[in-house]
Amino acid sequence: MANVLAKSGTIMSAEETDISSVGKKVRPKLPTEIQLGAHTLKVIKQKGLSVQAEACGIFDPDALTITIDTELPDSLAWETFWHEVVEAINHFSEAAMEHKSIQVFGLLLHQVVNSIE
Repeated sequence: MANVLAKSGTIMSAEETDISSVGKKVRPKLPTEIQLGAHTLKVIKQKGLSVQAEACGIFDPDALTITIDTELPDSLAWETFWHEVVEAINHFSEAAMEHKSIQVFGLLLHQVVNSIE
């Protein structure tokens, strides 16, 4: 099947997916680690986290990890990832942000990153 010409970040051929999603923007997979200041934070996927910990994601400053529930839909997994990144920034900067501010910053980061073509 012929390749589909598209912008970076979109599906390039119908062989890679079903024909109905050709040309749609594809969100990359969550990273396996990120760098934040001098720290490398591992990004871990864990099944059933939202049931076990009553959270979609967790930042652990002692283990330097961000854990995301594997059962989340793609958009919620990314939103949770950015929320946990802001949790980490809040921790390392000692900003003492309220949780509602962390939530808003995470949502806004999610939107900005997704709006970049």
